[in-house]
Amino acid sequence: MKLLQTKVTVALIGMFSAIIVAAFSAVSSHKNRKNAIDGEFKSGVTGMLDEIRQQHPVILHRIDALEKKQDASNEVKERLARVEESAKAAHKRLDRTGAGE
Repeated sequence: MKLLQTKVTVALIGMFSAIIVAAFSAVSSHKNRKNAIDGEFKSGVTGMLDEIRQQHPVILHRIDALEKKQDASNEVKERLARVEESAKAAHKRLDRTGAGE
């Protein structure tokens, strides 16, 4: 009977030890996966930042080109507004001279 109790006790200790080892293994595996995912994310972000840094001069050049086009467009709009005002004044003068005849 005592031999049976000893065998049962040894079996229970072995089983609990296996459970503890499995739990630690699962925790360690989870940490490793998390670290791998974090590493992949960080390398992806770093790659994107490097690409942005490389594209920075090109982007600045394109912004300058757009600003020049916008300035030219604004100049045309201002000139058109002056021409419209001049035409409006000319029509008023013509109307006054035509009405006074």
